[in-house]
Amino acid sequence: MKDLVATDPLEVPPLPQVHLVKLEWLKPHEAIVSTARVDALLEATLEWGAYRRPLLVDIKTGAILDGHHRHSVAQRLELSQVPCVLVDYLADPTISVEHWQGMGSLEKMHVIEMALSPHVFPPKTSRHSMTVDSLGHIAVPLSLLKQPAPFTGVFSNHPLKRFMPTSPPPTSSPASTAHVWAC
Repeated sequence: MKDLVATDPLEVPPLPQVHLVKLEWLKPHEAIVSTARVDALLEATLEWGAYRRPLLVDIKTGAILDGHHRHSVAQRLELSQVPCVLVDYLADPTISVEHWQGMGSLEKMHVIEMALSPHVFPPKTSRHSMTVDSLGHIAVPLSLLKQPAPFTGVFSNHPLKRFMPTSPPPTSSPASTAHVWAC
């Protein structure tokens, strides 16, 4: 008789890989909400000595989908690389975008076009959602992110460990089946 193995319906899917990406390649599509928010995040990032959440970035264009404030912090710190989850934005059916205020429609291609232009949308224009929380927590030391990128191209071919030895993992790791980001 075969042994039946029950699958756990509460099992959380594995988090996607995090890669180092050259800061200069990243392209915002939306203005930040406030410099005060960037100041507070900068202070917290310096206190942690690490990045605690990756940016969400389109692998084909470098368009930032989530993490505009973290991107601004990286610029202020003059980092050469930042941790990112890379996705094929236009082809990924698990990612959707809508206008934040519910005014008019917003398509994925509008986001890419804006990121590739010299302009940005006003703050809180886009609202991305995904069926799973694909970002998760990380702890990547600032000392690593300040170093010149040790790879050719715009992102590392090998994924990072989510928690580097010099930084302890966060005390909580929420798992969700749906997540919404405000860029």
